[in-house]
Amino acid sequence: MRIGHRGDAANHAKEMGAAGAAGRQLDICPNCYSDLVQPVEARAAAGGSVRLKLRCPECGHFTDEEHSWDDARDFGRRFAAGRAALRAAHAELSQENFRDELDRFVLALASDLIGPDDFAPYRYAA
Repeated sequence: MRIGHRGDAANHAKEMGAAGAAGRQLDICPNCYSDLVQPVEARAAAGGSVRLKLRCPECGHFTDEEHSWDDARDFGRRFAAGRAALRAAHAELSQENFRDELDRFVLALASDLIGPDDFAPYRYAA
């Protein structure tokens, strides 16, 4: 499962050129083209817009700009989808690691590499 698509984001950002804040996707860092941008703060601004403070975890770049409610909502949905993908990848990797650990444990038991003394509490020498 791919989570970060830096190459895809960089190509997209280059295609957009100098469109400025109004024409760029909010989830792509304007500095390093990472697609892992995270919200730091959001508040309503004058004129029916939203002021978003965003941070890129890869390069540390911050942006603090006004955007339309629609753009902010789209960013929020993409952010939530990315977070869900990370959680799914974490769950999948955790299960895979547990299965591998269990396989090694069963193999060690079958090979008589584990005995009762492996489970005894450690006694410190006085």
